[in-house]
Amino acid sequence: MCGQISSMSKKLAHQTTAASKKGHSDTKTLPVPRPLSPRSGAAQKLPAPKTDSSGSGAAQRVVSGLRLRTTFSVERGICLCGTAGCVWRGETLQGLTQLSSDRLLVCGGEEGLYTVTGRGVQGVELGVDVQYAEDVSVNSKGDVAVADWIGRKVCILDGQYKHVGTYSPTKSGPFRPSSLTSDGENFVICDWNNNTIDTIDRRGVCLSVYPTTDDCRSMPRRVDMLPSNCVWVKFDGGHVCVYDQI
Repeated sequence: MCGQISSMSKKLAHQTTAASKKGHSDTKTLPVPRPLSPRSGAAQKLPAPKTDSSGSGAAQRVVSGLRLRTTFSVERGICLCGTAGCVWRGETLQGLTQLSSDRLLVCGGEEGLYTVTGRGVQGVELGVDVQYAEDVSVNSKGDVAVADWIGRKVCILDGQYKHVGTYSPTKSGPFRPSSLTSDGENFVICDWNNNTIDTIDRRGVCLSVYPTTDDCRSMPRRVDMLPSNCVWVKFDGGHVCVYDQI
């Protein structure tokens, strides 16, 4: 019995040795597993965040929300637009207002009014003489009011810039409209020289005159409104008064 086991052990050892020699001569390299393609549905590993320039190791922050469309500036009496061909002469830029989502109406002082878009600047032909366009506003009806500082008047124009009314009141001193805005339909005006806030309708008819000197404030320079009918008035010297429209 022990001899049979010994004989079988020798036989198995011989077969194992032969198989090992045969396997050694036919050794093949197994292929390296290929990574999963994106189509397999496996999640892809995102790159690690970059560190900031200070080397602190903090994740880099991305600031967004603004995109430059065009630029224009005033220098030595020439206004240059960021788009080629947009050049006009004028001493300075004054007030401006928004006509639409991509169009502004800008006061050019003695040069009148200009529309400004991302494509350039174009002069506006007015249906009335304006000596010095100090400020401009547009109401919800599309009427345009222009404060003429030198001409001592406010000119009301329709959507085609045709003259439909003028406000030129007689007061103790010369009328000097320095700024104006709209409450939706009517226009609110700063009279810098007479220290009043005047309200007129869309045809230039006076609705009210409010003296600011009662508030110990003089020389109203700029006026603006909020949707809640609050009137903000900035005075020379840095004072600001907020009024409720009644």
